[in-house]
Amino acid sequence: MPGHSIHDPIRCESQDTLERRYLAERIFDRLVSESCPEVIGIYGGWGTGKTSLLNLIQERWQKSNEQTIQIEHFDRKDSVVAREIHGAVNSLRQVGLL
Repeated sequence: MPGHSIHDPIRCESQDTLERRYLAERIFDRLVSESCPEVIGIYGGWGTGKTSLLNLIQERWQKSNEQTIQIEHFDRKDSVVAREIHGAVNSLRQVGLL
């Protein structure tokens, strides 16, 4: 697609050459279900498509008649509390408690 780099997150379904829209659809269906938790997380390393996936979910939401959602990008490395929790979890894994 002209003007779109493979290194940039996709913004809409028409750019979805890797067919992430199917996962976005499943997540969207879960978000609008009665049993949806208040918070969900999408985890992955750099460049794995997290932002692209969020963009596809947001696009689907904008086309729907569902109530408003808020999508926030949160990097656990930016939070002192999250770093402490992550460190504690790693310590528990090392001693076999997780």
